[in-house]
Amino acid sequence: MKDLPNFLSGIVRLWGFHLYREDLYRRTLSIHNLGSLRRVCSQGYSSSLLYKKEIQWVYDSSKRTLEDGDIHEHQNRNALPSSELTVEDKPFLLKKIVEIENKTITLYQALLAQANLSYDATSILSDHLAKLNDIKSKLYLEINSDIPTAHFPLPELSKIPDTLLHAVA
Repeated sequence: MKDLPNFLSGIVRLWGFHLYREDLYRRTLSIHNLGSLRRVCSQGYSSSLLYKKEIQWVYDSSKRTLEDGDIHEHQNRNALPSSELTVEDKPFLLKKIVEIENKTITLYQALLAQANLSYDATSILSDHLAKLNDIKSKLYLEINSDIPTAHFPLPELSKIPDTLLHAVA
């Protein structure tokens, strides 16, 4: 990844985040008695699959054909430990989901701040960011109704930039 231009390095990292999101959501969905979180986790899982494909398209359309190679060649897979999950693992997985959602949103914002994006790339990344913010807010609502707020405090609306609030609406 060190030989890739800055934008493509960010796209590869983003693709890796979606790969990790896919694994997290798939494992979380395997837990019995997930309750109302199942719908939000299903949305997160589906979005990770779709966004991986769309991010790969952005990478393929932006790369230098022979020099940059396939997106899979630059990826280091960060897998979760492979073990049977139970309801007791739910807080751990939800904390990991919230962490990766926040990192993913931050990376989207950094990529969108770059001025040299094509119209298609900007449109795709903006759409992903809006939907990820929606999933994140639904996730916070579900978590905070299920788990004490000390574990997952909601951000204060006054600390969220106006541009993000309007992007979600």
